[in-house]
Amino acid sequence: MKFLKNSYKIIIFLVFIFITLVLINKFLTNNSEKSTMSSYSLEEKDYKVNLDGDNHTETLKVSKTSKGFNLILIDKDKEISLGSLDNDEFLVDTLDFSSINILNLSRNSKNQILITGVKNNNNVTYLFGYLENELKLIYKDDINVVYLKDYNSNKSPQFITFHFYNNVTPFNSYYLINDNFYDVTKTNLTKFNFNSLYELINIISLDYDLESVPDIFDSSTDSNEISPLWKLDKDSYSYTFQNAIIKDDSFSYNQSLETVEAYLNFSKKNKTNNSVSSLKLKVILKKNIDDNFKVLSLNTFKK
Repeated sequence: MKFLKNSYKIIIFLVFIFITLVLINKFLTNNSEKSTMSSYSLEEKDYKVNLDGDNHTETLKVSKTSKGFNLILIDKDKEISLGSLDNDEFLVDTLDFSSINILNLSRNSKNQILITGVKNNNNVTYLFGYLENELKLIYKDDINVVYLKDYNSNKSPQFITFHFYNNVTPFNSYYLINDNFYDVTKTNLTKFNFNSLYELINIISLDYDLESVPDIFDSSTDSNEISPLWKLDKDSYSYTFQNAIIKDDSFSYNQSLETVEAYLNFSKKNKTNNSVSSLKLKVILKKNIDDNFKVLSLNTFKK
């Protein structure tokens, strides 16, 4: 009997250890998942999203108004105007230079919508999402750069915003945790080591001699990877930076940031007839030995 009693205790102990290991593994797996992000040029069409976390798809409809463009969220029999959450009937003046991004900053089942564009001829950035089961305008400002720091790591993503001036600029930093949007802005200025990205924006925007481009490219970059730069027609067009979304792309085995992905929007103005179109560039930057990031590839994109 004593043997059976001890065997029973051993079995109970082993079952307990097994369940504990399963729970730990599940916890680590859930917390190491990388967030996915879908980025698109804003077009006059419908987008399928899931913002409230109920596993039922909602429709996000882009609609034209007398002043510009608005977004309507259609969920079953309910319609919510995103413009009305900002006490207005529209969000952006034009679809040019605008982007819509479906992302998850909270690491839970609820997604958010990040919209960048121009409103009343000024830059504008919106972040919409469900807080306490109600769709809300979480963030709005006239900044033109959003940096999603740690978005593809197992850390909580930081939502960092600033204006493009140079590589030392005031910034604001936030966390979205469950139903709370926390302002964790530091009082000091910061440097993101993205000098090459700033230089690239200046090369495109300013009257640069492309024969004397600064040292902004990674040593492994092939000429084909930067061909859009040589295809710029500055005799016929002027290029003006509008906005950018930057996010961490890949990490090394010890979670050190290795590559960064940036989506840049420029207006492209015809010098002859003043017509305006958009130039959209996707840039990959790679960290070099001195912890600065150099341009690894540069491509135009439409999505």
